[in-house]
Amino acid sequence: MADADCLVSNDSGPWSPELVLSGLLTHEFVKLYRYADDGPAADLPRKKYGPFTKAVPGWVELLAADAGAHVRQLTYADSESAGRGGIIGNRAQIAQADVAAKSYQELGEATACVRREADSLAAQAAETVHADLFITERPYLRESKIPYGVTVCTPQEALALIGLYLRMQGLYITYRGPDGRGTYSMNKGLYYWVGTRELLPAAWRWFAACVQHSIGVGDQTLINLGGSLLRRLQTALQNRDELHRSLNLEQNNDTALEILDRLDVILVSLMGAIDVAARVAHHALDLQSGIYAAAWQKKNWLKEVQAKNPGLAAAVGPNTPGRHTVTILRLLRNSVHGEALSSLAVRNMSGPIETRVHLPQADSTEILAAMDALGGRADWGVKEIIRGRWDADPGMLVEHLVPHIVDLLNDLMKRTPVEQLSHVSVTPKDELPPTDPQGPFNPRERESIRWQFGF
Repeated sequence: MADADCLVSNDSGPWSPELVLSGLLTHEFVKLYRYADDGPAADLPRKKYGPFTKAVPGWVELLAADAGAHVRQLTYADSESAGRGGIIGNRAQIAQADVAAKSYQELGEATACVRREADSLAAQAAETVHADLFITERPYLRESKIPYGVTVCTPQEALALIGLYLRMQGLYITYRGPDGRGTYSMNKGLYYWVGTRELLPAAWRWFAACVQHSIGVGDQTLINLGGSLLRRLQTALQNRDELHRSLNLEQNNDTALEILDRLDVILVSLMGAIDVAARVAHHALDLQSGIYAAAWQKKNWLKEVQAKNPGLAAAVGPNTPGRHTVTILRLLRNSVHGEALSSLAVRNMSGPIETRVHLPQADSTEILAAMDALGGRADWGVKEIIRGRWDADPGMLVEHLVPHIVDLLNDLMKRTPVEQLSHVSVTPKDELPPTDPQGPFNPRERESIRWQFGF
């Protein structure tokens, strides 16, 4: 269910996440109900369903309250059928009385009370029609601790969720008109490749230099190295999707194993990308140590980098986000050399089973310190459920790790003086995506994929 004012009805307005979302929501794999506090507009045609019900197809409508009634009734309809439901309980009254809430305070308490009640009723309407998502910008629902049986999300968050859902159905759609016509899509490989290049804008210049150098010297080493960084991030993005798919299934031993497998691939792929950035820097700086010494976590190699290019070394200097990011990734990835990451099944009260992942016990202190420096361990989904053992929500862990890695890779590529490589002459054109407006790298295709990735 979506607040009607969060959606776009035609494509004449600006390019935006709301426009892309509105198109995706018209797909036959998605069932959408619109909602507004005042109900559907009076000029929308009502359809007769049987002898007693008239409703607007595609809408949930909250009916007027009956004096003394304990149930607030609503109707909902699609093109084929209509139904009735009822909101019971006192959650709307609790919202009304929540005078400590910050939402709507600027409107005065009387108006704020009405708005909080309306927000609560809207969420309960979504719950009543068994919606999976309620797409809304209502601030009180972001602040309130009142439980609702529906996931409340903004249009931007919904676009990432709907995009993921459609990708898991094998659909890689970059645009679909809000009227359900004019669908543009890609094959799987191209979709993730365009998304990878969009998330790494610094790679246009960086990889162009790798290509020019390799062609100039007749040696494919840097082309292969540079390409492998991009391919490894692409692999991580694909497995990030699969990890979330597994997390949204019923959790059991099979899904836990799948989650661990996907997490392993993500960690190894991301660490591989970081290591490639070090090797390209090694070539660009013409360092004298062996290529196998190139790694951002190795102190002796970093001293060589510091001597030749202090600005590049500073990207992973002490107490920097880059250093903390490498620390978390390196210590989690190192589990492939020893004790594998293991899972923990957790059930809160009568809720569903959740799968969590143990942090490596020997390295947990260092990992936690780095996480605390990057927003706090709670933001990374880390808790101490079993005394002395720290574990993480794998979805939250990956959602915090991947953006930090993307930022670090862009920073490293920007700082790496690839112009020092022989046969390299980078022009302003080399620093930008291809300009073909009909090609896969046009701005709208790239932005749509980035938004659907949740970035």
